[in-house]
Amino acid sequence: MAGSYLMEKLTHDMATLHGRHRGVDALGGMTKAVDSGWAKLKIEASAAEKQARIDAGRDVIVGVNKYRREEQDAIEIRDIDNHAVREQQIARLAACARGAMRRKSGALQALTACAAGGTGNLLALSIEAVRVRATVVNQRCAGEGLGRHRADTQKVTGVYAAAYSDADDSAESWDD
Repeated sequence: MAGSYLMEKLTHDMATLHGRHRGVDALGGMTKAVDSGWAKLKIEASAAEKQARIDAGRDVIVGVNKYRREEQDAIEIRDIDNHAVREQQIARLAACARGAMRRKSGALQALTACAAGGTGNLLALSIEAVRVRATVVNQRCAGEGLGRHRADTQKVTGVYAAAYSDADDSAESWDD
């Protein structure tokens, strides 16, 4: 769209509009314009002008100030007893929590047994525990007494020394 008439016109209009609002530069920047209340005043003036154009019918909003329907559809209003809904939700959550606690406890026990015994699929059991709402913290606590994984930190040495041993006598400088 670059170079199109529409984009050029919009850019020109924006530059022209900016020229009319040089007050920001005169006030010393946008921060000072906001502090002085000038920016708020301009926003309010612009909003008032827009509303006046809508009310006068010069700016059309379909269905609001022009092309309204003759008969408005009845709006169905739903009356909800918030107290009753809250009580129902609390009861449902309590029942869900009781069932979830039993399932979660069983899943965490299976996870602990698998980790302690060294047999089974920990990932599958962990996924099952998550499905019954066990958190990562719950799973970590289930295996708390079993110890932690320690990574093997061996390093490779002597590879460069062996590769350059025929090249010259300074091969030892390559070895760690």
